[in-house]
Amino acid sequence: MAVRQVLKKLLILFFAFLMLTAFDVLAWPLNDVKRVGAGLYAKWRVAFSFLILAFAVLVGIANRSIASFVSFLLLSCSGAEDLVFFLIMGWPLPSHLPWLDDALLVWPKPVRPVSCWFGLAWASSVAIVLHVLEALWRRRRREDALWEHFW
Repeated sequence: MAVRQVLKKLLILFFAFLMLTAFDVLAWPLNDVKRVGAGLYAKWRVAFSFLILAFAVLVGIANRSIASFVSFLLLSCSGAEDLVFFLIMGWPLPSHLPWLDDALLVWPKPVRPVSCWFGLAWASSVAIVLHVLEALWRRRRREDALWEHFW
């Protein structure tokens, strides 16, 4: 039962992550600083950051889970979204991803595709551990509540 709940939450997390990437793919002309100018590019980065936060809140509410909220933020800020973006667009990964150089959750610097793969593996592992721990905590809390009910 707990495994099914964890898998359901991870599936919702995965589809929300794909939707965020799809939005980024649809708005990809805004990602080119040479094409749109530095001012619009900076505004796009701020808007995309708020979009990530909004998606994270919606995922957390949909799953009724703090672990889902944190996991979505980790996945979105780990470089994984950029890997999926290039995969969907069918473009080869560039040798350097300078827009991620100031990201806290992506290392080693300067950011290369290997850094993004490492970030994806790290964020996915943390997401799974968080969801399993949350499921165990909820199960324990439910058992305690049942025991107290009979006394």
